[in-house]
Amino acid sequence: MDRHVDKSREVLELAQKMEASGFTEAEMAVVLGIDEGYLDTLKKAYREHGVEGLSHGNEGRKPGNTLDEEQRLRIIALRRKSGFSDMSIRHFRSELLLKEGIDISYTTLSNLLKSEELGPSARYAGAFARAEHPGDLAILFARPGDWLGNGGATVLHGLVDDATGRIVGLDLRKAECLAGYLSALRQMMKNFGCPALVATERAEILFGHKDVKGNPTEQTQLGRIVSWNMGCEVSGCGNLRNALRRVNRLLDSLLPFVSGRLRALDADGCGKANRYLELTAAAYNYDNAVASIWNNSVYVSAEDYDIDMVCAYRHRVVMEKDNVFFFGDLVFKTNSDAQPEGQEIEFVFGEPAIMKAHFDGRYEPVSCIGNRNHDSIIRDGKALEILLHDYCLTDPGTGEK
Repeated sequence: MDRHVDKSREVLELAQKMEASGFTEAEMAVVLGIDEGYLDTLKKAYREHGVEGLSHGNEGRKPGNTLDEEQRLRIIALRRKSGFSDMSIRHFRSELLLKEGIDISYTTLSNLLKSEELGPSARYAGAFARAEHPGDLAILFARPGDWLGNGGATVLHGLVDDATGRIVGLDLRKAECLAGYLSALRQMMKNFGCPALVATERAEILFGHKDVKGNPTEQTQLGRIVSWNMGCEVSGCGNLRNALRRVNRLLDSLLPFVSGRLRALDADGCGKANRYLELTAAAYNYDNAVASIWNNSVYVSAEDYDIDMVCAYRHRVVMEKDNVFFFGDLVFKTNSDAQPEGQEIEFVFGEPAIMKAHFDGRYEPVSCIGNRNHDSIIRDGKALEILLHDYCLTDPGTGEK
């Protein structure tokens, strides 16, 4: 099946997901970066003729930039010569132009050399190669910028799969925070699974406490969620500088892509923007990610996970009498017959609506019964809002338990 059919089918799949999420055709067209009329044409062609209807009119024609056989053989012969075989592709391309008068694009040359197993030498490949399989490495990031396209500063949180350059999670917040990272992690787990390794440029968001020599001694909430709950290895990017450079280049190109679409969709706040971001990332991936190796994915499926519980905030508290405990200024009560007075328990809360107590190997529902400093009724929804604001919308590198 040709590339055009694959791309057209992916556009239709994205459009179907958007339609199921209540997007209008105008919104779909903006996110996908295509004309509404073209989207209608694709839908009609698929409806009437199936996958065959998506074929492009130029299918079967030889591309205008195809190398002739003589040039192809000359390039291969030169590459095998001493002095050329150890060059990077970029250096070899320059030599072809200067010494042989062969003007060839980087992509065409790279594809030719890879097809003949004459790619970069081990010296260069080891330094610049991507991760071998999707799911081997996901880079966690938070990038400030004008993501809404209105001149204001917001922070985009997300993860990028290094092997494919595919964005696997995105979330926009007013400032860098734990909630933004957790939302991006939830997206990745839901759509892809759990990677083998999660790395980040800012190691302090995973390892908050350090000893006198600067070595990490304790993981942050975020670090524990990724390593303990998700089962991933965690790391800073000290030895992954080229992976980090790839992510930074991706974010440079993602900024106009995202801000232009959010501005066109009148997404003037983070909440509205997040409605579009997951599918905007999918639209960016379909144009930019390396899809050919996705079948070799090593992501571990999260089907058996309770993703919201995995990505919930956890804090140790002591149970008082009558199943009551305090957290900050708020007073909570477990809906349980058990009375573990004086016992240390785990208070678990998070998005979208999680408030539970974990003790004796089980989870019990929790209700807010007021404020410890004054008499007032605080409903569970308001209590959760306060908790998320005070503990999840703060710097994830604090290292708090």
